[in-house]
Amino acid sequence: MADIVQIRRDTAANWTGTDPTLANGEIGFEMDTGRFKWGDGVNIWSALSYYTLKLDYIDNPAGDTHFVLANKHLHFTWVAPAAGAHQGAFELECTGAFQNDLLHIHQHTGNPGATNLVSIEAVDDDVVNLIITHGAKELRFNKDGLRLGGAGAIVTDILDEDNMASDSAVALVTQQSVKAYADLMLPLAGGEMSGNITMAGAQTVDGKDVSTLIANVVEDATPQLGGDLDMNGKGIDFPSTANITDVKDEDAMGSDSATMLATQQSIKAYVDNKLTLNNFIHMQHRQANNVQSGAFTAGAWRTTVWTDELTDEPSACQLAGGGAGANQFELLAGTYIIIAYTIGYACNRHKSKLYNISDTADEIIGTSEMVGTASGSKSYIIGKFTIGGTKVFEIQAQCQTTVASLGFGVASNFGVIEVYADIKLWKIA
Repeated sequence: MADIVQIRRDTAANWTGTDPTLANGEIGFEMDTGRFKWGDGVNIWSALSYYTLKLDYIDNPAGDTHFVLANKHLHFTWVAPAAGAHQGAFELECTGAFQNDLLHIHQHTGNPGATNLVSIEAVDDDVVNLIITHGAKELRFNKDGLRLGGAGAIVTDILDEDNMASDSAVALVTQQSVKAYADLMLPLAGGEMSGNITMAGAQTVDGKDVSTLIANVVEDATPQLGGDLDMNGKGIDFPSTANITDVKDEDAMGSDSATMLATQQSIKAYVDNKLTLNNFIHMQHRQANNVQSGAFTAGAWRTTVWTDELTDEPSACQLAGGGAGANQFELLAGTYIIIAYTIGYACNRHKSKLYNISDTADEIIGTSEMVGTASGSKSYIIGKFTIGGTKVFEIQAQCQTTVASLGFGVASNFGVIEVYADIKLWKIA
């Protein structure tokens, strides 16, 4: 039967309560703490020190010191390694996955008298830096102060000075001191400067004393921006145009204002619209090749024949439709430019006009013409007119001498259609 060797053991409380004297070499083990003491045959339990584990006693073949300690306390006194060993006096390395904290330091509730939870003290300047790094980021403590990042400024203090008196390049400041200093130097209230501004020492601007300049400042009710460009409190006065009040970007120039400027874009859009063939309406009196225009009877205004509406870009015209009868056309409200003509052949004097059927009124009178017995000419109707609502129109013509079958023009017989009258309209507003 094998022999059993038992070590003297008890709880920490019982060891302290009985406080025995252990024999020289006798071991006393605390079952609840895992610690033990060696007896010397002289000192009682409370006077003995717990056994300290020297890490250099636990080695592996690689030469590094390793140990495993689970749910126990570790107490040690470090002896500096020999030359050529690890450069760090103490090295903690985790080579595998871990959870929670790699290093956790916890103050036991049974030690309320502890001054510092962790204390790292450099005795001389040979210990230069305490560095915490993560990738390229660094937090460095040394005898000079705190450095954030490898190239940042050394921070030696955090100051709470409302007047920033230290003017330090190595001290941070509290939020309260920043606010107090800003409020002191930049007294803002409601978006305007208020309070007093104090300038220390002599202050000059362009060689002139500031106090004199300020004393001479007076309110200018009509400040000048330079030359003849004046501000009068209401607008801008130019030498020949008073009180420019606004700048408008209206493509149609709807405001039609005498006190507002127009943007380049709006001017371009307005002019381009007026000069191009936008909103174009086109009608003609057409006949087949070698078909004559018809009789031109003297003594009254005769209605010109219109057979074709060729173009109506603004959809503002109906030829012989809507309220218009045969050879009439209906226009929507707006402003129009018209260029039209009728032909008179061998009829002596003749003339044309644009007649407003709806209002029973002449709108635009055409040119007066005179032809011989074997010649023809055109009477032109050119102008601009505005109608406030939908109106019906017709082109009328009158001659001095009746001409049968070809009074409104002679057929050319060139193998294409014959054109005897023409209307071009542009709706500009």
